[in-house]
Amino acid sequence: MQLWEINKGAKKIFSEKREGALSPSSMESFGKFVSFSKSYISIIAASAR
Repeated sequence: MQLWEINKGAKKIFSEKREGALSPSSMESFGKFVSFSKSYISIIAASAR
């Protein structure tokens, strides 16, 4: 997964949130996005040490 894909996914999720129509699939993709972000951040933090 590339960084621009993550950004695109986040924008899609946030635009759906503004519309107030959070479907289960968008919540699922948001969960995946959050878990991926956490692992991505931990990788950066580990490499920064």
